[in-house]
Amino acid sequence: MVTVRLFASLREAAGQADIELAWDSVASSRELFEELTRRFPALERFRPVTLVAVNEVCGNWQTPVSPGDRVAFFPPVSGGRV
Repeated sequence: MVTVRLFASLREAAGQADIELAWDSVASSRELFEELTRRFPALERFRPVTLVAVNEVCGNWQTPVSPGDRVAFFPPVSGGRV
């Protein structure tokens, strides 16, 4: 089982923030996102700008995902004041 959290526009596109996926093998975050786009086709348009974190550590599309991991997908964010 892998716990996926979608943020901002990704959450809106999928219609939910938290998703539990049966995941019994090691794969990349790219493969996990591909599975999500099969279930929620509206996510596909966000692929070029989507960022990923696995177990609260920033990753990339090649970051391994194993059963029990927590994966977050989110769009780039900006704002705030320096």
